[in-house]
Amino acid sequence: MTDTNIQEQSFKKSVKLQLHTKQIKRGEMPAYYETTTQGILYKKGTAIFVTYEETNQSGLESSKTTLKIDPLLNEVTVIRFGGTQMRYVWKRGTVSHTSYQTPFGTFDLTIKTEQLQFHFEENLQSGKLNVEYQMKFGGENSRMLLQLQFHEITDHCTEHYLANH
Repeated sequence: MTDTNIQEQSFKKSVKLQLHTKQIKRGEMPAYYETTTQGILYKKGTAIFVTYEETNQSGLESSKTTLKIDPLLNEVTVIRFGGTQMRYVWKRGTVSHTSYQTPFGTFDLTIKTEQLQFHFEENLQSGKLNVEYQMKFGGENSRMLLQLQFHEITDHCTEHYLANH
């Protein structure tokens, strides 16, 4: 992870999230997924958390995803619960094994993180996360490229959204 000047002060903000994912499987055309949604950005200590509800576009509807971004450990923990459940870690050069629980059964999932970059602008309450990883799921291997951008929502709906999430 790079370029993080994280201080200890805590906060909680409503944010707009833009998630871009590219999935590459051998012998197939790349698949692209893009989602824009609203979520919550908060901080505990030096860890930054981004939480959002998955959309129908992601295929994970009725699931909530939390990203715990820890700049001191140079890792991101992905926690998903609801319709699907899993927990794994993105940390450059490491392999994470987990179970992916769905309404259709439980599957093994292996993640090998190749690149991980995070940039956070605390004064603007915005950031960017880039991850490149290999994923083995259901016997298939994929190369994944993920980019998440977020920024604070500064309109009159923010207080209402925060109060209800």
